[in-house]
Amino acid sequence: MFASLTTETKEAREEAIKTLVANVRTDGVCSVQKGAIEQVLTLAQSAGKAAAVERETAALIFEALTAKLEQQVEPFLGTQLLNTMMGLLADKDRKVQAAAEKGIRLFFENMSSHSFSNVLPLLLDTNSKWQTLQLQMEVLGELAQGKMSVQVGRSLPEIIPAVSQLMWHDK
Repeated sequence: MFASLTTETKEAREEAIKTLVANVRTDGVCSVQKGAIEQVLTLAQSAGKAAAVERETAALIFEALTAKLEQQVEPFLGTQLLNTMMGLLADKDRKVQAAAEKGIRLFFENMSSHSFSNVLPLLLDTNSKWQTLQLQMEVLGELAQGKMSVQVGRSLPEIIPAVSQLMWHDK
């Protein structure tokens, strides 16, 4: 299954991703834990220019799982995979950056309010590259103006110091 996810043709990769998501939908979200997350993390952490296809595929898998299964997969995707996707925002390949950004935005759009406290440390991590920091602040602003305004308001004592640090950031 994962061998077809790393093929060169985009159509074959998209079909393999659809199959993976369909399997997860059929077998239940618990099937996400059966090695799939580790495989996606391995793909996402592939290094080098030649491995851009693997990193893009990992971001596309993350996006597809988030889009099709929405809040059902939150506990299974976990913060580790979300953190890895945020790291892909600083990738040198534009396709990888775009796929990671789309998946991350979709994750936060579909996220339940109960998950906010789990992902807040990721949004406040100031030791990231500037592309990641920029998206973190954009997402935090969108959450504050949208459906998570109460959770953001309650977390302001944690948020303000991190955002204050970023006001003087070079980029």
